Amino acid sequence: SYLFGWFKFRNSNASMDQSVGGSMKIILWIDKLTGQFFKMDEKPSLKEDVENFDCIEVNEEAFNKYEEMKAEGHILVYKAGKIEIQKEIFDRKLKIEQIKKELYELRLEYDIAPFEFEVGGVKYLQNNRSIDQSNLTRIVVMCQAMKKTEFENWKFYTKDGSEKYVNLTLQDMMKMANIMQMHTTKAMTTETLLSHNLENLTDKELKEYDAKDRYEKAYKNM
Repeated sequence: SYLFGWFKFRNSNASMDQSVGGSMKIILWIDKLTGQFFKMDEKPSLKEDVENFDCIEVNEEAFNKYEEMKAEGHILVYKAGKIEIQKEIFDRKLKIEQIKKELYELRLEYDIAPFEFEVGGVKYLQNNRSIDQSNLTRIVVMCQAMKKTEFENWKFYTKDGSEKYVNLTLQDMMKMANIMQMHTTKAMTTETLLSHNLENLTDKELKEYDAKDRYEKAYKNM
């Protein structure tokens, strides 16, 4: 055996060694200048290697943990006898795009969410999908053209999910169309407000950003 830096190699396979307890050991090169490290595949042979590098021995479990941390975007270095995070890689632009996607999906969810609509003192649930808005607009136009003041058998839902067919006056339909538009506008405005504000947030705020919670609060206050 011989010494390299302050680590003692014990066999011909310098990339890993078998400890007494049977745990696989892995050898890591340590750059003396930067503290960064990487797995060693061969014994050191060149003089400059000995001058510029040290090495440490870690078990396989620790090595796998370091690899996972690096895959998550961390820079790990060997410093003061231990391996630690030097600096976290944070892609601000990518994070903002990810949050914007979440906000967009929340906008779609809130846009089509059912709302309560009262007819004759009874409250029903009305969906706000694009097809619902289109159907209502078409029916209103048809009733106006035919000078009808009522539409028969508009389908609502009850809270238990069952269907209920109700006759609506033209005024009911106009009111419902207005509510639908208000919901769509509110959902879009909430998304736009939050998306535009992302650039003003710090990296820490972006990392901790809870899109669902932010959207819910902003929507209620809109």
